[in-house]
Amino acid sequence: MSKLILFPNPKSRDYYLYSRYNYYSLDITNYKTLFEFYRTTIDKFFKNFSIKNNVSRLEESTAIINIYEALIEFTNKNKDSIISKQSKNYELAANIYNFIEEITFAKIIIGKDNEDLDLNNNLEDIKKIVSIYKSNNKEKNLFDDNDIFELFINSINKKEIDDFKEYEEIEIYNFESVPLRYSIFLEAINKNYNINIKAFMPYNIDKIFSNYKEFYQGINNFEYSNISDFSKTLINKNNKEDLNKYKEQIKLIAGFGINQEIDTVIDEVIKLKNSNIPLSDIALIFSDTQKYREAVARRLKECNIKFNQRRGNFIWRMPLIPVLTSIFFIIERGKEIDIDALIKLLSSPYLRNIDGINPYNIRELLYSKDFRIFKKMPLSDFLYNIENNKEHKEISNSIIKLIELLKKLMSSDTYSKIGSAYIEILKFLKIDLIFEENIEEEKYYNSVYIKKDEIFYRDNDSLASFVEIVLKLTANDNSKNKISPMDFHEALNILIKDEYLRGDNNKEISLTISNLYDARGVKAKYLFILGANNDFINRKPDTFFISNKVRESINNKYKKYVLSSQNLLSDISYALFLNIISSCYDNGIVYFSFRLKDKDGNLEIPFFYIEDLFLELGNEDFKFDTLKENGLIFRENYIPKGNNIHSEKENIISLFFYKENYEYPNDISFDKNIKNIVNLVYNKNEESVYTNPQNFISILKEDLSNIISVSKIKEIMECPIKYIYSRLFERDSIDSLIMGINRMDKGTIYHKIFENFYNKIKKKFNNNCKLKEDKFNSYKNIASETIEEYFNKKEIKIYNEADKEVMIEEINNVMNSFIKYEIDLSKNSDYIPNNFEEKINEFKVYSYNNHNIKISGRIDRIDFSYSNDNKINGIRIVDYKVNVYPKELKKYLSKFTTEEIINAYLQPILYLKYAIDEYIIKPNKSDNFNIDELVEKCEVVFAIYKEADIVNKEDYIIFDNKDILLTICGYKEGDFNLNDYFERIFKNIFEDKLIAVSGKEQCENCINYQNCEYSYKEE
Repeated sequence: MSKLILFPNPKSRDYYLYSRYNYYSLDITNYKTLFEFYRTTIDKFFKNFSIKNNVSRLEESTAIINIYEALIEFTNKNKDSIISKQSKNYELAANIYNFIEEITFAKIIIGKDNEDLDLNNNLEDIKKIVSIYKSNNKEKNLFDDNDIFELFINSINKKEIDDFKEYEEIEIYNFESVPLRYSIFLEAINKNYNINIKAFMPYNIDKIFSNYKEFYQGINNFEYSNISDFSKTLINKNNKEDLNKYKEQIKLIAGFGINQEIDTVIDEVIKLKNSNIPLSDIALIFSDTQKYREAVARRLKECNIKFNQRRGNFIWRMPLIPVLTSIFFIIERGKEIDIDALIKLLSSPYLRNIDGINPYNIRELLYSKDFRIFKKMPLSDFLYNIENNKEHKEISNSIIKLIELLKKLMSSDTYSKIGSAYIEILKFLKIDLIFEENIEEEKYYNSVYIKKDEIFYRDNDSLASFVEIVLKLTANDNSKNKISPMDFHEALNILIKDEYLRGDNNKEISLTISNLYDARGVKAKYLFILGANNDFINRKPDTFFISNKVRESINNKYKKYVLSSQNLLSDISYALFLNIISSCYDNGIVYFSFRLKDKDGNLEIPFFYIEDLFLELGNEDFKFDTLKENGLIFRENYIPKGNNIHSEKENIISLFFYKENYEYPNDISFDKNIKNIVNLVYNKNEESVYTNPQNFISILKEDLSNIISVSKIKEIMECPIKYIYSRLFERDSIDSLIMGINRMDKGTIYHKIFENFYNKIKKKFNNNCKLKEDKFNSYKNIASETIEEYFNKKEIKIYNEADKEVMIEEINNVMNSFIKYEIDLSKNSDYIPNNFEEKINEFKVYSYNNHNIKISGRIDRIDFSYSNDNKINGIRIVDYKVNVYPKELKKYLSKFTTEEIINAYLQPILYLKYAIDEYIIKPNKSDNFNIDELVEKCEVVFAIYKEADIVNKEDYIIFDNKDILLTICGYKEGDFNLNDYFERIFKNIFEDKLIAVSGKEQCENCINYQNCEYSYKEE
């Protein structure tokens, strides 16, 4: 029988071990995070259950999609219900999922069915939707996390799980509260396995919160943790005498807006660094991750201050080591692959020697259309997509080889086998070449180390020690003792920590930044707490279905924490804040920073704790004119620093030299609070796909009733069913791509410079925009002026003159290529550039039975030609591309049918129709006109931009058959036009018929290809 010790996060665990042992080797089962203990046991339980009962797990993101399906099914049948009046989206489905979770917990806590809960009567519709959702899951043998949790707790209550029998005592440290899921779990094992559970409160919580037992529901055995006198004083904060003892250790920082607040904090960090304070003694903590994390990280990078955002204090000093240990998490449960974990490995700048792999573009490449990869997906589907990629064969072969090694690793079951497989992976990654020098082949040169300095030798020793540890574990061959790869991973981390603590000088050389939740257990001599305003601990329950009043009445009725309420969550949040400051050293310094005003000058209120502390320290108020007298740190003459210099430089260079970052259309978006759940997981093995064609029709009609982009129209025309699946499993490019200028921003910058250039040409040459070869040098000078003005407007923020000069030179090179090609074009053309980035807000392209399809978009470029009387008589639409268009388009264009021409040029053709209507027909103001007289010429053009050549003449693809274009647009009689083209799909949709379009190209890239009955089959 043994004792299990649990922590809220690895930081807490590491500090606990560090404070008790200078050197330790521990049983890996004795010290865990609570999440790790819970997840390991419930996963093991359900794995056995699923094998016995032939059922599958339904991940949360897919569960929300299935709830959405049930929601659509219910509202289609109950059009007068209250819920049918709501906006039916994934956010509503996520709220229903949260409702199911809360009711599941409530049923277990009070021992009653949800029918017995005293909820309001407006939930009958929701209960019916939940019933449909549960019924659909049951038909497919699917269990969501809430079903599994109920099964798990019931199994514990029946004492069917043997894993808990080995423990006689469980201690939990650094928890100011235990979340409901875990408190139910701990209470169940406490009652049924007679395990004594003791909570070591991080400070005297019972003296501050009368309802503290609700924070630890089900735990009745408490002890106090030992904390410093300084922490006790900060927590109590109402003893002026004690506070004055530590007055010099309490600093207040004020800022006008987040940027100034962060800049002032970093000023203080720099002062500490310049005073030879180790960065490892400094920590920056914030509550609002969305507001602060990226801004803080960006500012630290600008100031060249090393920091870590990882959760453990004892992170191995060489940055590659955590990447190598993350190898164990790439393949999950043997069937799924975590693409971000794979990218984390392959994008490491240390690993530049893998055949075909460029760490700097591997993320954007894998997430591009070329591979059809999702963040999490079945391993079999991933391998299918990789193996069938013909364009990037070398990359594909390397990834396939790596996956084979990973599968071998995850199927091994002894120290020897797992270690041997792991070493094979390290060899494949060629880690032995990281520190090599003077190697002739440039692809083996590693640019991480510029010279043999302290960091070079430190990292060399670190990697050598790491490999030695792996070899030690591999030699621990006891074949009778079966282990999992996760056990090997945990043992590896323990030995790394052993090695870390052996030396006196093995200090982490970076400061820590963290949110409040991950900061429990952080020990820092200089602690900065940012964003301490009135919203600092503002937490509210989801009251979409259950009001706060109902929540509190149920909690009062049962005298238990049954449902989250605002008062309870606020108390727990404040308890969390006090938990953070309970870790202060007696000789430490704590900085509280807050905003006095926001960026627009509106007054902001400091967190009430700060106000109390401020007054207890003998001050009166936060007036700006008394800040200095009251000892606050602030910038008197503040100049905003703007964006990160380095990322701006990298972004602008990538604009011209690096491959396109693949990004999904901006007009497809999900509500922020569920983006990261709904978009990330796609798993066909869970059979969670739509089966009701009526649901497809509803979604298509809804999308077509709104103003829609041309790209969406093209997707629907390609295949309506494929469009639905792409829409359901759309990825979030914000989360999946590295920071950089995206496709839309990149295009806008190009077009803005082109437009400004031509505006200057008009002014200088009396509206004559036809470029001539003999004026090339003049044009170059104008281009330079245009670029200079663009920089001076600070649309691109540069703070280093050398950086600015480099970027201006590169952009001038681009403009030189552009001007040369424009001169060539003007020799054989009467077209004159008129507008760039013209916005279309609304333009009707198809109608049927009161259904109107309207498009929106931006036209990259419109050129006009003019008659002798200065009227527009010709229009050219230019569509700039950054990816190479299929070569077949130019080769076979003359042989295309009208329908194939529309397919190829749909976007510029629709824009051409808009331009003819807007600039030629409307000004004519007559219903009786001869289109051939009004439009003497027209053409649509693809101009392709790519790395090697800024403008490539071979890829300038023109279609200029006026008769065919005017016929397609419906201005002339003909056999086939846009209306005929759209009718074959849209008419069927509006008549509630759904047709599939089968074809090699459509089906090859469809994520539902393997499950679709209409999919194209090779003869």
